[in-house]
Amino acid sequence: MRAFRVVCAGLGAFACACVAAWTFAAAVNLYYAFHPWYFAGTAVAFVVASLLGAAAGRACGLPPTRARWIAQTLVAAWIGAVFLVAWWEFPKPADAARVNRAVLRSVPVHPSLRFVDEVTVGTLAHDEDFTEGFVNPPRQWLTTWRYDAPRHADTAGIARWYAARLRAGGWRVARDDVGFGIVILVADRRGREIEVDVRPDTAGAGLPPGAPPRVDVSAAAG
Repeated sequence: MRAFRVVCAGLGAFACACVAAWTFAAAVNLYYAFHPWYFAGTAVAFVVASLLGAAAGRACGLPPTRARWIAQTLVAAWIGAVFLVAWWEFPKPADAARVNRAVLRSVPVHPSLRFVDEVTVGTLAHDEDFTEGFVNPPRQWLTTWRYDAPRHADTAGIARWYAARLRAGGWRVARDDVGFGIVILVADRRGREIEVDVRPDTAGAGLPPGAPPRVDVSAAAG
């Protein structure tokens, strides 16, 4: 009978600890849009898991205080372990940048452009269910190769050049001229996506007045 109580209480404690770990991950927005009820769920599940764990410990012959302390420690450690494992599953910047560079190297470069810098930044929103909250590991890493165009370059011509060359290379091309620049969104047959952003309005791009036009070529394959 004692073994039965230990097994039942232990399994119940483990189930509640899993609920606490999941709701905590949701509460800090690892996978879901934030809602305060997730924290409430974590608190309730933590208390129930601790009580059941303490009951299992007492059934094993542990003193009540020690059984309660051990149960709370194990539940907290499980929540932390699940959080770290979930965090580790998100893309790593170095690995993503390596994949993105391979895609960027397949994109032709307009002969008038001068390479300036490479920037890799994390992006949050991969779909509408993922919104900014307390803790936000990037769902995707975007690598951008930045180029300066000649000061009086024909930016529309540069955009047309990219669209034509990419189409000739088998990329599916869509243009979006809304905003202060010309954005070309493209994808190849393997589903890899890039963005070519031609910005004649450098002030709108956050650059000093009189700076040369900027061309950003970005990939988020990683």
